[in-house]
Amino acid sequence: MDELVQLNQLGPTGRRILSWSGLLLILAMSVTGFIGVREQLKDADTTGRLVQTIAQVAYGVLGLLSVVTTFWSRRLNLLVLGGFAVACAIAWGLAPVVWGGQGLEEGVVRRVSGLLVAAAEGWMVRVGCSENRTESTH
Repeated sequence: MDELVQLNQLGPTGRRILSWSGLLLILAMSVTGFIGVREQLKDADTTGRLVQTIAQVAYGVLGLLSVVTTFWSRRLNLLVLGGFAVACAIAWGLAPVVWGGQGLEEGVVRRVSGLLVAAAEGWMVRVGCSENRTESTH
């Protein structure tokens, strides 16, 4: 257990790297989401495809808002990151079913992975931007 770096030992540089990495990953997901939507809008001819496309737009918008609220409002940031994670889960879970003709099992796996990836990125941002309480008390 001693070999593992504990979060309170990251220091300012480590937290900065963690937060910026999370922000860049969220931005990358948002951009790829918007690029995909542009191509999907013309083919969204079923309710499932339309819902998936709307969820994809939502995670693109919420991803951008999460970057803004990281610097503007920490309390609102938590809500936006939660919405981002839920929108990712919905979009990722529906995509293989409504666009790829995959089964529900594939949709569930993708939904869980979308939620976990978005939650991990949000965690990186939140933990990276938090103050190290151990250092500030010394």
